[in-house]
Amino acid sequence: MTPSTEPFNLVLLLDVSGSVEERIDFIRKAARDFLHTASPQDRISIISFHDDIKIISDFTTDRALLSKKLDELDAGGATAMYDALGYTLVETLKPLRGDRTAVVIMSDGDDNKSFVPFPAILEATIESGALIYPLYVPSGLIPEASVPKPSITVDPMRTKYLTITTRAAEEGEKLAQVSGGVFYQIRRMDDLQKAYDDIVAQMRTAYTITYNSNANGSGHRRVRVRTNREGASVRLSPVVAAPH
Repeated sequence: MTPSTEPFNLVLLLDVSGSVEERIDFIRKAARDFLHTASPQDRISIISFHDDIKIISDFTTDRALLSKKLDELDAGGATAMYDALGYTLVETLKPLRGDRTAVVIMSDGDDNKSFVPFPAILEATIESGALIYPLYVPSGLIPEASVPKPSITVDPMRTKYLTITTRAAEEGEKLAQVSGGVFYQIRRMDDLQKAYDDIVAQMRTAYTITYNSNANGSGHRRVRVRTNREGASVRLSPVVAAPH
C-alpha cells in the first residue's frame, strides 16, 4: 500500500485556444494559484494545448521555475483537448506507471479539433491509473477575471455565455468517474480556489493499494474491495502484469 504522504506526479493541462489576451492572463493567474495550493512535495509538469501541444515544463518541485515558465504560454486557434490528454497519458505519464499520477485539466471542455475519439481517451485513462480532474471554466466568465470582484455570479442575461455544452459536461463527468477524480464546473471566480483546495485534499488522502496474485492464468478470480469509512470511494484499475 502506498501511503497518502507519497508525492504525486501531477500534470497541469492548460487550454490556450483562442486569441483573447484576457484568457491567457486568466490562465496564467489560475495556474499560479494552483501552484501555490498544491503540496510542495508534488512534482508538477505543465502542458498547454490548442490545436497543437506544447510542453511548458517537465516535472519539477521548483514552484518559482514553474511560475516563470507560465510566461511562455501562447494563444492558439482550435481546441484539441483529447489529443492533448491522450499525449499526456501515453507519452508523459506512461513511464511513471505504478507511481501516483494525476492530471488537472483547465478548459471550457469544448473539444473541436481532436483526432483521437473520446472512447479511446476513456480507455487510455483507465489503463493509465491516473486521477483526472476536469476543471471546466466557461469562456464567457474569463474576461471578468480582470474585474476586481471576488464574488462574480451568474447574471441571467449572461447565462448562455457562462455555461458549458452538455456534451462537454457529460464527457468531463465520465473522465473523472472512470479515473477516480472529480469533475468541476466553475460558475463563479471563487469556485476555482475551492476546487484547488478540494483537489489537493483528495490527493493527500488517497491511498494506492496493489494486489499481487500467485494464481495461474486459468479461470477467473473475483476480488472484492470494500471501505468502512464514510465518504471513501474505491477505484479498481485493470491488471497490468501477471507473474508466472
